[in-house]
Amino acid sequence: MIALADKITKSFGGRVLYTQATLQLNAGERWALVGPNGAGKTTVFNLITGNYVPDAGDILFDGKSIKGKKPHAIVEAGIARTFQSIRLFRNLPVIENVLAGRHCR
Repeated sequence: MIALADKITKSFGGRVLYTQATLQLNAGERWALVGPNGAGKTTVFNLITGNYVPDAGDILFDGKSIKGKKPHAIVEAGIARTFQSIRLFRNLPVIENVLAGRHCR
């Protein structure tokens, strides 16, 4: 097992999005998270990458809890994400735009 969201619960303003949800990702697996707008897909990524902290439960990576860690510490541990809309630095050449995405490596 590489990553595990173990019985996570997250709510916003009384609206519960997840109640004891569990996700597990094993080495070599690929999976997709699909659903309609508002289903909570981005919330899952925000929980795993440290932008949100679960109200309950834990987020594990390589057997260690990353719950409550800052996003930069989670990136350093080996979890990264990409965004649908990229914003390039218009005043930088292509190579420097590429290198900006490698700052943590």
